[in-house]
Amino acid sequence: MMVFFDSQMKPVRGEEIEVDPRYNLDLACVTAAPPMGKWASSTYDVLLRVDRFGDNLVDQDVYIANSREDLISVGRKAILCLQHTPQDISQDGVRKLFRVGVRMMTIAYNGETPFGGGFKVPNVPLTDAGKELIRWFGESGMILDLSHAGHQTARDALNFIEESDINIRVVASHGGVFEKYPNPRNLPMELLRRIVEMGGLVGVYALTFGLTGEDHLGGFSAFLDHLSYLFGELRGFERSICIGTDAVYRERPISEWKGEFDVMAGSIPQGESFPARFPDTSYEFNTPRLFDIVEHEVRDAFPNFSDGILGENMFRFFSEALPR
Repeated sequence: MMVFFDSQMKPVRGEEIEVDPRYNLDLACVTAAPPMGKWASSTYDVLLRVDRFGDNLVDQDVYIANSREDLISVGRKAILCLQHTPQDISQDGVRKLFRVGVRMMTIAYNGETPFGGGFKVPNVPLTDAGKELIRWFGESGMILDLSHAGHQTARDALNFIEESDINIRVVASHGGVFEKYPNPRNLPMELLRRIVEMGGLVGVYALTFGLTGEDHLGGFSAFLDHLSYLFGELRGFERSICIGTDAVYRERPISEWKGEFDVMAGSIPQGESFPARFPDTSYEFNTPRLFDIVEHEVRDAFPNFSDGILGENMFRFFSEALPR
């Protein structure tokens, strides 16, 4: 049976959880507490948000995949992620987040944190607190997502994991290739290669302004270009490449879509290094069935690897990474 997985998507309308009945993914990684929302303040608040988020997904027939056994259960499933880490996090806090269903977390979103730097501060290093956080992730079974990490923080994290021999799975769930387009949200190829060599997973997103500097209305050429570049550079690791659209699986009125984009863009300082522009994904992606479009394009472009890109690679990774 073919499986369709997206390593980063959004089923939410603002702070509300709204799963369109036409949504057709078997599994997706979803952010359970928006990094730009009011829930980013403390571990306590995030725990409340995650618990409510999971319950609301289940109410809409999307079930939380906490274990390997959950992956093969019938129905639509979600893996809960956090794109930010509360600044007051403790080892006990990481354990509690894991107990309520969170399986993947980051070090930073865009700016500097007690743990390291996000993509807007690419030269900020991993801190001692960040190293301790990675140890806590490894101890609990939490997957480390370096998608939003600054380049130096990501490099330091990989070095620390290898030097300290920490048992932890690492991904870059949704991003692009910096050498292909130098947006700071994209990681350099040297880091992406190290992630897959460590048994990790790399997902390509569909953000127009993250993939190309061309001022167009969106499309698939840049998205496919980044995937193609990865296949060329990661020969032998084709099973470690997947899709993490970072898209909203709903059909939105353009005015609503533009309003949500303005909130996102307004929360991140803009400039030449991060030139966000609307539409942030192709207009063709304005549908809960957007993965049907992705499937068509990927099968045409990568016939030998399409099943893996569209879901099998991600299924394999989480089958190994999630607890029994």
